[in-house]
Order: sequence, then C-alpha cells, then structure tokens
Amino acid sequence: GHPAAPGCISVAAVFYGDVASGGKLEPDTQNINAQPFTSKGGIGADGVPIFFDAAGQVLPNGPIRRDFPDIAAADGGNTSFFGIDLSIGPVDGATFDADSFPNFIGTSAAAANAAASAALLLQRMPGLTPAQMKSLLRETARDIVAVSPASVIGADDRTGAGLIDALAAVQSLPFITSHPQSQAVLIGSRVQFNVAATGAAPISYKWLRNGQIIPEATRAEYSLEAVTTADDGAQFRSVVSNAFGERISETAVLTVQFPVRIVSESTSVLVNPGQSVTFSVTAEGTPCRVRLAPGVLRQVVRRYPIAGLHEDRPWAQDFLPCLDVPD
Repeated sequence: GHPAAPGCISVAAVFYGDVASGGKLEPDTQNINAQPFTSKGGIGADGVPIFFDAAGQVLPNGPIRRDFPDIAAADGGNTSFFGIDLSIGPVDGATFDADSFPNFIGTSAAAANAAASAALLLQRMPGLTPAQMKSLLRETARDIVAVSPASVIGADDRTGAGLIDALAAVQSLPFITSHPQSQAVLIGSRVQFNVAATGAAPISYKWLRNGQIIPEATRAEYSLEAVTTADDGAQFRSVVSNAFGERISETAVLTVQFPVRIVSESTSVLVNPGQSVTFSVTAEGTPCRVRLAPGVLRQVVRRYPIAGLHEDRPWAQDFLPCLDVPD
C-alpha cells in the first residue's frame, strides 16, 4: 500500500505516555512498546512485496521488497476537537493526560508528529532531500526492544528503526559554528582561513575561491603561504558536508596591502618674512597614513627664524602642511 511507496516514510505508533514513563505502561511494563494496533510490516527478506511498477505492469524480476515500517513516533497528543480524553496512571506517581482535552490515537496521529520532526529538520536545512530525510530519521532513531508487541534489536517489523529522536536528528545535520573571516595582510605574508562545524561524522570540507573549487583544499582550514597582487580581493567560502547534506559558509574577502612609500615630497625652501609656505608629500601603499615629525619642523623654525611666527607655541601653529594621500 501507500506506506510501502519508495518516496514515503512509514510510521508506527507508540503511546506518548509509555515514552514518558520509560516503558512502564502495558502490555510490556518493562520496555517502551508499539501500540497493539500498529500494523506488522516486514524487514529485509520479509519486507513488503511489490509486484507491479508505477504503470501497473508486472515487475520482470519482481517482487521487490521494501522495509515497513521505517520509524515509530508518539501518538496520543491533545487536540481541541477530535479523539477521546484519556487519563492513565498513576505510574510511579505520575498521571498521564490529567487534562480534559481529547487525545488523538493511532498511526495517523503518529505520522503527524513525525511530520513535525521532518518540518523541524527542513527548517534547519531547507535543501534536505526526501532520501536524506528518511535516512536521517532512521539512523538517529532510538531502537525499541520489547516483548509485547515484539520488537527485536535493530530494525524490526513493528517499530522499524525505532522511535524518532528529533534532537539527535537535528544535531546530526552539518552546521557551521564558526565562519571564515575576512582578512587584510601585507603582500608576501601568510594567511589562513578557518571554519568550524558540527554534525554526524565524517564531516568533509571543500573550499571555493571566487566560486571555483580549490582541488587541494579538503581540511577545516585553508592557507596561502605568500599572498600576491593576484590574491587581492579574492573571495573564499567553505563547503561543509556529511551524509545528510551540506552547508556553505559566509564569504571571507582577502585584502592584500602594500608597504607605504613616498612618491614625492617637498624640498627645502627659503622664503622672505611674511611669505606663506606649503610643504607637501605624496605617498602610496595600504594602509597609508601620514605621520608628521614635529621635531624636524621645529628645527627649521629655529634655524630660519621668520618674523611673525611664534616660537613659544606648538609647531602646528607654525606650519600647516598640505599632504596629498591616495584614497
């Protein structure tokens, strides 16, 4: 039937009170167990047989067999309009469903809770494919072993791979916890970009430069030993992946700086008293910041006294240099 379709995730039902009590509810009061009405499926060689293809034609090498169910999820949650109000307990001093809301029981209710977990995973990773979703829910499920109804170690025909564990599933997705940062370094220097990620092992890393894969970059860090002018403005991103999908980091931009040098500067001048004088310097490089040396200018003032200048004031009162600096 529909649950055995290749694109479906078939869901068995486990009463939420049995999960919350740690398996204390009947019929198996020692273990969490499936609801008695959950259909028995099949696993492996005993899986559900499929005899026809999607067009209704007999499969030439059929039947093929599919596992059923895939996972189990809790049922018995509250609704505002549908179901029967339950009150179970006390079990170890706890009463389950002490409120007056109706409870939704059945595999249909369990499927809705499983869908909520799937929605949570899609919110965390929107690009998750149906196949990755099924694999993720199965591989992170908590195995159910019970006597009645019987559930054996590993995947079985009552609860599949086990009870959905949404937290474990979310934590198994690749997630970048620290993105590579933009950097500015001098030409010829070494630079390193780093990324940190969590998720189910193994985690793989790739690095992109200006959108192109760097073949040799397969670690959580990528470095350039001696940056050149060709590296200025390059954009780097990391791709982090595991069996359940991939994440792409934020972009880090590399800025290559050049040592500052003076291109042109004023020469010594001799002026008459009362004349204005302007000193200028042109420099290039990154970052370029001009720092005046007041001691030198004071020496000029002292060697060449000019009427109207105030020796008892700071040098900045004597000269107002004009410095042309590239943007």
